[in-house]
Amino acid sequence: MKNPTVSKEGFKTFFSLLEKSVHLQNLDLSGCKLGVSGMASLCSALEKNKSIKTLNLYRNIIDIDGARALKKVLEKNSSLEFLDLSFNRLREKGIKALTDGMVANASSHIKELALRSNFINDDGFAYFFEKILLEKK
Repeated sequence: MKNPTVSKEGFKTFFSLLEKSVHLQNLDLSGCKLGVSGMASLCSALEKNKSIKTLNLYRNIIDIDGARALKKVLEKNSSLEFLDLSFNRLREKGIKALTDGMVANASSHIKELALRSNFINDDGFAYFFEKILLEKK
């Protein structure tokens, strides 16, 4: 079955409800093609939401701008435990932004991070492992 198309207005309405949700723990937005504007709206909602533990953003056309928006969330969020960003367009700058967000948050609870197929080069992964393994202790 093909994913239904959701309008930008539909996402805005959903994300405004997400801000206020205290019970929702798992959110799967895989394949929704959020792009830049969708990620900005989602991240704005996630900055206020404190209940989401699992966030699946698989195949959503997320690039460096989306990663920068997520960085702000990761700097403050302490509920998120699993984040799937597979099959997006993060590249080296995107993984660096995400890494900086996680490192800046001493109360981060992220245990699983999926990043396959994101055009991340060796320098990007070296930065990630160096910061997470050495500085996050």
